[in-house]
Amino acid sequence: MAKSYHPPATVVIDARRTAFGSKRDELKRIIGALEEAGFVPLIHQAKQRFVEVFGESDQAKLSVDGDPMMRNLYSEFRLMTRLRHRSRVGRQAGGLLAGDLFFSQTGNGILYLGLMVPEASLRTRRLEESYLEAGYVGDEKGRECLDSFLSATSGALQEVDVSPDWRPSAPDCPQFEELARSEDTEFLRGTELSDEDLARASHLESPSRRSFARVVKRSGGVLESDLIRQADGGTAEAQQQIEELVEAGLVEEQYVVICRKTSNQINRVKSKAAIAQMSELQVLCSCGAPIADERVEVLFSPTQSLQRMLDHSYWMTARLVQVLTDLDVPRDRILLDLREGPEEVDAFVDLCGSLLMFELKDNEFSMGHAYPFAGRIGLYKPDLAVIVCTNGVAPDVKAYFEAVKPEAQLVYVGQLDQLPSTIGDLARRIRSERAYLILSMFDQMALVATPLSRILVQRIGLEAPPTE
Repeated sequence: MAKSYHPPATVVIDARRTAFGSKRDELKRIIGALEEAGFVPLIHQAKQRFVEVFGESDQAKLSVDGDPMMRNLYSEFRLMTRLRHRSRVGRQAGGLLAGDLFFSQTGNGILYLGLMVPEASLRTRRLEESYLEAGYVGDEKGRECLDSFLSATSGALQEVDVSPDWRPSAPDCPQFEELARSEDTEFLRGTELSDEDLARASHLESPSRRSFARVVKRSGGVLESDLIRQADGGTAEAQQQIEELVEAGLVEEQYVVICRKTSNQINRVKSKAAIAQMSELQVLCSCGAPIADERVEVLFSPTQSLQRMLDHSYWMTARLVQVLTDLDVPRDRILLDLREGPEEVDAFVDLCGSLLMFELKDNEFSMGHAYPFAGRIGLYKPDLAVIVCTNGVAPDVKAYFEAVKPEAQLVYVGQLDQLPSTIGDLARRIRSERAYLILSMFDQMALVATPLSRILVQRIGLEAPPTE
């Protein structure tokens, strides 16, 4: 019975590269060493079985590249470039000279080893500038096998006098690099956001909790009784929401002593124990009454973290960075443009070579926002333009974009709780297309560059004509 396959919840593409120079002839030896280490080369194995069907066992006839690939190397690269424009995945940085594929040890993905040549060198046929790329595509569960694959490859490289220096390998995204170098806009890198800010941002995702936080920020300090009166739900629910803000370090909890005669705040302390101590010391209110006889209430004040989170909707920026981080997007591939205008945030993300442009709106996204957003699409030319808002997208916005048909694909996130699933679906699709692009480079590797007619002639005892 055939095994049924299901699409992975997450798609991982993890690749490393190291200089390899002109040692192309040694690649077959390296792949042989990987086979001895337990990594079965799928293409080489298939070629071997092919020739064995015809009674041929001469392994010298099997190669890790083959003439068809070398003849069509540049045309194959141009095909990859055209595929990139159709599928909006990152451009391949070079062409594949030789290599092989391997099943991961868990069976959840594919390992690959490819001898690559950079695009510029490919155009001029300077094949001596090639590099070796080792990578994994597949489910997150099988990702750890890349470490053992790299270790085995490193050992094989040292046997051919190559000292590997593995570095991350990723597709090109020229628009992102241009933005990162821009002198017109000072971007904040995703790496500049602290883990604490990312964690605190999640506490502001709840509309009711965010409403409480705004009241505290605007007031500079508000009594618990006044804050709860503004709650739409019950008292217990409001107290829980406020308590979570306190535990997150967004709101500071203090205690105030209020004179029963004048209703003035007499003292402010950080704990009830301090009030008890004042009573023991027989401290009196300004009216002359003992402190213990006066009213004591909880006072909530904004922390500096809350001020920063709510200014310019910084919390939405941090929330986006957290979602992207959870999806394995490196933070250095995130650019944040925090504008001075109210509730205005742009973000640019290099997701596996595709440029994503985000607009984050802590409100409804209306036609007043649609026009400038359409202009930024024309200016930055992203592959995907993502609108993220907390209070929905106005219907006429979607009708407008359907009419003007911007070059970028539009994605709408009308409620913030939809952000992880929507961006997760985008990441899975983009990475799946990218994985297909990587694996398709190996298609011509599977061609058997073997003179089949000569094998069959010799097999039945006939004399083959001389080769030219």
